[in-house]
Amino acid sequence: MFPPTIDVVIPMSHMWLMPYLRNCIRAIECQDYWKQWVNIIVGLMYSDDEDISELAEFARQRELSLVFRKLKDPAFNISRTKNVCARSGSSQNIAFIDVDVVIHPKTFQLAQDFLLEGISTIIPVGRMEQPPDDPIYQMVPHDDWEKLTRDAPFRRDGVGNIIVPRETLEEIRGYDERFHGWGGPDTDLQKRLRIAGKEMVNLIDYGCPKAMHQYHPITPTRESAFTKRNRAILTQSHRAIRNPECWGDVVDDEQCMP
Repeated sequence: MFPPTIDVVIPMSHMWLMPYLRNCIRAIECQDYWKQWVNIIVGLMYSDDEDISELAEFARQRELSLVFRKLKDPAFNISRTKNVCARSGSSQNIAFIDVDVVIHPKTFQLAQDFLLEGISTIIPVGRMEQPPDDPIYQMVPHDDWEKLTRDAPFRRDGVGNIIVPRETLEEIRGYDERFHGWGGPDTDLQKRLRIAGKEMVNLIDYGCPKAMHQYHPITPTRESAFTKRNRAILTQSHRAIRNPECWGDVVDDEQCMP
């Protein structure tokens, strides 16, 4: 039996995230997994005044797939970017990895048996804030990695790092595209997976060390209008399918907005 294939979707909101993207992809390339069964897709939502040549050259050198979208929304629509990227691939499973996260080298290997059974797997992440010169940027030995992440604050659900069978994501029509900015769509997706009766496991319960959150200054967005808007959407009654007419398509805002 062949190992399950994985499309790794990494959304980017700005070109200043390039250093984080390089580390994120380096960790994916260091996986104890069959390289030929992994396809990396980077989705950048960019504005006209951004120079995207560095990303284009990096993708050419690493043989990455790129999905470019012009920034038309009032904030970065991470849900739509994830949907469009997911639909651009064809692998059996789709891993959504935040650009500022470095996953452990054994992550895909530990997820393999669950993916073969069609079970979604949550990648545990320790939300750490270390200075840029921390060894978090290196592919450290297994014991050192566990020591670094042992006391990191940890959320069991609601984070943006998860591997979902393509068939499952198709069934629930992907991420809810009404969300803007960061925060909200990942919590919403996991709630909807449960409503749809889909099984999920957290890899931390099966020996996977927590992934590392790369250092960056905390941005003052928690009380922004977009964050409040996302919270308001989350308080609404949930159903499994939220985008019945526009799953993964590039459409006018009015078609996906309430």
